[in-house]
Amino acid sequence: MSVMIEISKLRELYHAILEEEARRICDIPLNQGISGKLCFLSKTQYYLTYDDLRNVAVRIGFQGSSADKYINELISRGFLIRLNGRNAFRSYHFDFLLRASDLRTAPWTNKMTAEVKFIVGLQEFEDPKQASLLPNPNGEEIERELYNILNSELGHLAGLYVKIISDYLKLRGSRGYTYFQMKALLETLKNFRDFKVIAIGAPAGFGKTEIFLGILLFKLLKDLKERRRSRVLVVYPRKFLEIDQAYRLIEFVRIVNESLYNIKYSLSIAIRDGDSYKIEEQVNDCRKYSNICNDVMFRGIRCSQEGTLYINVRTEAVICKEGSSIRNYDFVKWSRCDSKNTEIIITNLYTLFNRIIAVAGHDLDARDLVASNLPLEMIILDEAHEYEPVELGLLHYIIKFVDRKKGGKPVKLVISTATLANMKEFARSLRGASEKEVLVITYDDVVEQEREKIEKLKVKGRLVTAKKFVILGIIFVHPMFSWETYTAYLSTLSLFTNFVLETVLGAKAVKQTIVFLNNVKELNRLYTIVENELNLGTPIDFTGFTIEKLFSDLDPIVNRYSLKHYSDILEQCAGANKRIATIVNNIKNRQQMREELFPKLAKVFAEVDLEKRREIALKMQRKELYTVIATSSLELGVDYPGVTVIVNIGLDKVPSLIQRIGRAGRSPEESLNTVLALLIVRNNPVEYVRVFKLLNSSSLGALIIGRLKGINEKEIIDELTVSTGEYLVGVKKLATSRLLFAFNALDPAFQHLHGLNTIKGMHYRDECFKLIELRKALQKYENDIKVIVGEKAVNTLIQEVLKHTDVQSCIDELQREEEIESLVDSVTTVIEDVDYLCKSIPNLHSKGVSNVEALTKTCRGLCNKYKDKISILSAELLAVNKEQKLKEILQELNEEFKGYCQALWNAVRQVQSVDNEIVTILERCYKLYDKIRDLGLKK
Repeated sequence: MSVMIEISKLRELYHAILEEEARRICDIPLNQGISGKLCFLSKTQYYLTYDDLRNVAVRIGFQGSSADKYINELISRGFLIRLNGRNAFRSYHFDFLLRASDLRTAPWTNKMTAEVKFIVGLQEFEDPKQASLLPNPNGEEIERELYNILNSELGHLAGLYVKIISDYLKLRGSRGYTYFQMKALLETLKNFRDFKVIAIGAPAGFGKTEIFLGILLFKLLKDLKERRRSRVLVVYPRKFLEIDQAYRLIEFVRIVNESLYNIKYSLSIAIRDGDSYKIEEQVNDCRKYSNICNDVMFRGIRCSQEGTLYINVRTEAVICKEGSSIRNYDFVKWSRCDSKNTEIIITNLYTLFNRIIAVAGHDLDARDLVASNLPLEMIILDEAHEYEPVELGLLHYIIKFVDRKKGGKPVKLVISTATLANMKEFARSLRGASEKEVLVITYDDVVEQEREKIEKLKVKGRLVTAKKFVILGIIFVHPMFSWETYTAYLSTLSLFTNFVLETVLGAKAVKQTIVFLNNVKELNRLYTIVENELNLGTPIDFTGFTIEKLFSDLDPIVNRYSLKHYSDILEQCAGANKRIATIVNNIKNRQQMREELFPKLAKVFAEVDLEKRREIALKMQRKELYTVIATSSLELGVDYPGVTVIVNIGLDKVPSLIQRIGRAGRSPEESLNTVLALLIVRNNPVEYVRVFKLLNSSSLGALIIGRLKGINEKEIIDELTVSTGEYLVGVKKLATSRLLFAFNALDPAFQHLHGLNTIKGMHYRDECFKLIELRKALQKYENDIKVIVGEKAVNTLIQEVLKHTDVQSCIDELQREEEIESLVDSVTTVIEDVDYLCKSIPNLHSKGVSNVEALTKTCRGLCNKYKDKISILSAELLAVNKEQKLKEILQELNEEFKGYCQALWNAVRQVQSVDNEIVTILERCYKLYDKIRDLGLKK
């Protein structure tokens, strides 16, 4: 009798096997828990026999053939790896960790790691695939409560609300909401009109998007009931995240429109993110070749089940192409002009900050954002913890501006974020709201406060919980090796293991890896190193495919760097499969695998163009990539079901590490809710201190599963707080100038005045006329702006930028400013020349000059000191202040450098034989002194 495979049982068995492995490595007995315990890799030659696997299965309730069926399913999906064809197994995740702990550049070299530790975390969550709670007048208590609120507020539209949500959740593979989602909606909608800001905090993957979509639907249906329309902005911090989430929003709007079709009501949605003009250019190019070009792919956004959105060039409508079928998606507005009249706009803060000061008949502008016929009444800010204080501070003032100009209902701010330590204060400050106007809902609080109700629903089978198994490996790179070399070899490990799994077992067995870095330059360098290593034959030396017989039989149990157990899998299949036999022969003949592995590697960062981003996203979804090297572009909210390994280079921010761990193990089918996260600690003293503090923290176990409960250390709590920045002087200055242009954009008398950045390069007279016009505009809107940002910020703008009342005094000052800037540039050049001189001083040591080390140190000290002074000077806005400070710098530099040249001369004249190089260095010093003296005379 065949046994049907239940994913929940398969996941339970795999997690039990992982737990057994952790116990063996750490030597922890069965009667002790493993979660939250930091372990060394002590017993690394362990393995599990088939009987061991069966014993684990029986221990958790499997019986007879059922245990065999599920164990073999784990093998067929690549979760259990056989070691050298023997009766010996390991999980993919712990085997990967063991290989990573002993990486080498060659079998005969030293390992690249100094120390490796790991910790296991078990994150319990409500399984969204088995969630079944929906508003229902005859359902459970929480279902009845939410339905009664909907019925009270929406009347006959309450049924439509339930239908739309139900249809959308079915598309997402779920029958209903989780308890957390229901509770969040219940608390939000209960007193919806009273809240200015609603903040939802939960770890990655806990359904925050579905919550804000439920809030959005309530708002839209409330508008429908009141026979009005309003605008909603959905703001994302990353374009990759925005494109990924656009699919969900667009499908949501499609379902809404289909449900409202009979009452002739529909919504539209647009994306305004800075790339819209590129889409328009593609459409125009297609029109030129209409005989061969019919449509243009729309940002690579998916639609329906397996479709992709396109723009039909002839009809100018967006369509969904899925196989041979085509569906109309004309509610998706692709042009900038159409976004002016769209109810839902997906955007980012950078675009919003530009649109709020824009005047454009063909595009969304300031007038649209404060229009009364389609008023902006809600902003949804996703992943709010990712923004810098300056960005959040500007948003704070822009919302106040919109409220002041449009009147009517104040803008409601919905914040979706990872759990923060200062959620309420963050939400209150960002919106400028009182305590009573702020609602904060966190997953931790709901679970703690509603535990009894949750347990009752679990007993009834209405609520099913599951666990995510998180393994965090902390790998200290040996000082003899660079982290780039180590990570390159780690990337080839991921590429090779997944190549074998896909070749033998198919795409379902691929375990994708994301390598996170924070620096684009380092990312590109790592990508190049991986390519070079593949060209040189890595990882052939570790596979047994090598022509060197000495390394053709490396036991993967004893030699942790060996990959022979993977090549054995290929060899065993080659006998019965001609395709695999050909692959194996080609690899052996070429002695390298670039052809097979390099196409499975990709890199992602913000500057990657739209077409490439689209291609990478699709390949990730289809498992056509094994390893992706990325910046924070892939850190947030992006769903790639096959990702189960995360590599994080360094430890800059604890919240980022938590978010990145949350990117993996999202899918019960693809990853069995399992994630291996590797924190690579570079040879950096500051990084070592940060990591050791984290390792010695009792909070580490809670952090890796994204929980705040149990975190007591102030330093870690401080890292989990986010500042809104509206109080910063620099933010207030920036907001004041932005608000001035925003008010100008609404006033026909001043719409010709654009941003200050357009002033640079104008003729002095034109520039001064514009500055005086801006002063007049400020006088008109001075009181409004003072109400928003305060009197001091407005007065500062007048004193520093808009102080002139007549053209001639303005011209005189601008000319003087240019002279000062020119002088600053000259001083900067001289300091660069001093830097060049410093580099030549060590050469004097071989010439017999004494005290060279002290001379070099003094020279570099001088150079760094004045570099810093000039850097600080460049930030000064007032010309009179800059002139005075520059005068002081030149006087001080003149005296110090004269003394340095004298000291250099005193050292040189002690040498018996002075050659040309010594003379050249000495002459260079005195020539620089002359330059500095001459610049001082110019001032």
